[in-house]
Amino acid sequence: MDAMREMTFRTSTSGRMCLLTGGSLHGPDAEQPATDKGASSSFVGGIVWGIQLEDSAAGLQVRNRLRGSWRPIRDVLRRSPTVHHVIVLYRRGPGHRPRSCKRFAYAAATDFHARAERELGWDVDVVFIDVTDCASHARLNARLLQYVRTHPSPNIWGALSLDWADVRDRSVHDVAAEIFA
Repeated sequence: MDAMREMTFRTSTSGRMCLLTGGSLHGPDAEQPATDKGASSSFVGGIVWGIQLEDSAAGLQVRNRLRGSWRPIRDVLRRSPTVHHVIVLYRRGPGHRPRSCKRFAYAAATDFHARAERELGWDVDVVFIDVTDCASHARLNARLLQYVRTHPSPNIWGALSLDWADVRDRSVHDVAAEIFA
């Protein structure tokens, strides 16, 4: 497991907040955004976890890889009780069908949301996003920061599975509101 990295940024209502990032999703420009580096955060508002599925066979192995990320995420949640948002980014392999992966991701998001309530005793929104077609890490980072900044507490949906096309030009909150309207 990769070491958790911290992205800290200012919020309008709470001073400072940070996102913890970890997992195995890497890309040529997957570095952290330059936002308040070195600032000490008052609380962790979200976790961004990456899963690389490119080396997984299709079907059950993809499902198991997605669900298998619960344990390390749970361990981070136990150390960070202020987290209200878990964002899991994954990249499909060339032989993976997008709709199947999205269904597996939604099942994992629903499972993670229920487990957080059952095992940890608090409400956490869980959003899985397929970033296979994402060409702009800067735009993705901006979307994630926007989501956690503007919605520091859990929302009403609990679990979501989206792809990059859903959030490329719209906020996670707007997409979720449309889905659950």
